[in-house]
Amino acid sequence: MPQQRSILRVCWCCGYGFLARPNQVERGYGLYCKRRCDRARFGGSTEARLRAHTRQGPSCWEWTGSRSNGYGRIKVNGTLLLAHRVAWALTHGPIPDGLVIAHRCDNPACVRVDHLFVATQLENMQDMQAKGRLRPPPRRVGAQHHQAKLTEASVRLIRRLYADGGITQAMLAQRFGVSQTRISAVIRRANWAHVE
Repeated sequence: MPQQRSILRVCWCCGYGFLARPNQVERGYGLYCKRRCDRARFGGSTEARLRAHTRQGPSCWEWTGSRSNGYGRIKVNGTLLLAHRVAWALTHGPIPDGLVIAHRCDNPACVRVDHLFVATQLENMQDMQAKGRLRPPPRRVGAQHHQAKLTEASVRLIRRLYADGGITQAMLAQRFGVSQTRISAVIRRANWAHVE
């Protein structure tokens, strides 16, 4: 593997020349000569780091730092927190227990405080539903269910064999490779009720 040549860079903080690896530069790193210059650039305060990792657009203010499921993350006193919650708390004070900070703009990376509001989780879900973003998962029944061990044909056969008599639920369970409890539920139509 060929050795990568270092690139001469100038520190954005102190103006000192230093060498950075090309892969650092490609990923957006290699801007500062030392770790302390990196910290000095952003300041030690949470507010300064929040500003430094925010790109202010005409509408949303996008978080450019670390994300999880689209939501910005920032470390405060050694704890990883959601950036939009930190932005809200810095502006309005502590968030009451049991409440969430929801987005009016429906952009999880947005940290613009006037796009955020305090809500209960229920209110947040109702807001999501009102905006048409809450879709129930498709309901999978019968053989389409990911845990199904029987088919519609085997369910009909189980019911017919049991109705004819001479065979126990335990025998059916062994024959079809399921539990006796499952066979009982099929016969009582507690499961597979849609199959006649």
